[in-house]
Amino acid sequence: MFGARNVSQIHYRLTPTMDLSDHASDLALKEQLQLIRDPIVTEADGTRRMKVQLDLSQFKPEELNVTVKEGQVTVHAKHEDKSDTSHVYQEFSRSFVIPEGVDADTLSCSLSRDGVLTLTSAPLPMIEAPKEKKLAITQEN
Repeated sequence: MFGARNVSQIHYRLTPTMDLSDHASDLALKEQLQLIRDPIVTEADGTRRMKVQLDLSQFKPEELNVTVKEGQVTVHAKHEDKSDTSHVYQEFSRSFVIPEGVDADTLSCSLSRDGVLTLTSAPLPMIEAPKEKKLAITQEN
């Protein structure tokens, strides 16, 4: 059975505008929120790509749905469990804009054994450092 604590943990992990002061001791939570706010990461080899990880361990793989439409990714999950004595309903939805420079056609997602959904893009083009140009100085008469 899914408790209220599990639902609030999902909310805390996925609300990008929340105040981190209440959760300042949870470094992993801060890192998760930062990835949602700015999902472009630089890997150890210098490769840059979009990467978002969401803890959806409360849902079965068949209850998850990820769509891309008009420059936006939406992750939706819904769980419903009915019995004679109880009814459990849990739903999660998160949409975010695909960052500039990320080709939506290169996005892929995977689900780990422990229920972490990872959305990644193909590597982004390298950003070249601005080149220095020496300007000639002309003298006026």
